Amino acid sequence: MSADGRRTFKDLSWEAKYYVRGFGVGPRPSSFSSQSSSNSARQELQKVQSEMELLREERRREREEYERRWEEERNRRDEEQRQREEQQRQRDEELRLRDEDLRQRDEQRQHEFDELKAMMMRQMHGRDNV
Repeated sequence: MSADGRRTFKDLSWEAKYYVRGFGVGPRPSSFSSQSSSNSARQELQKVQSEMELLREERRREREEYERRWEEERNRRDEEQRQREEQQRQRDEELRLRDEDLRQRDEQRQHEFDELKAMMMRQMHGRDNV
């Protein structure tokens, strides 16, 4: 009640709540103060908390497994990329060596051709008729 003796909304709602309970609606009074229901609620809370902890641990393990697999896959892809790059370097080196060999052959052939040409020119002009 308020200081002037009138009932407040809180008083009326409390009375209404227990008035309805008196007709069998709502929780029974014994369930409020019963020690066994309190223990039961505590046990249920502990059970739910244990389940939550198990779920957290399972989620942590799944996340670790996912991260491990992701890391393995990334490493595998990196290794494949390194192998492709190495193969490409080897092909490039083989091509470079082949090109160098062809260039040297061309130079040698050109040199031989120039010598042959010079010899023929001398023969045509009579310089080798000595």
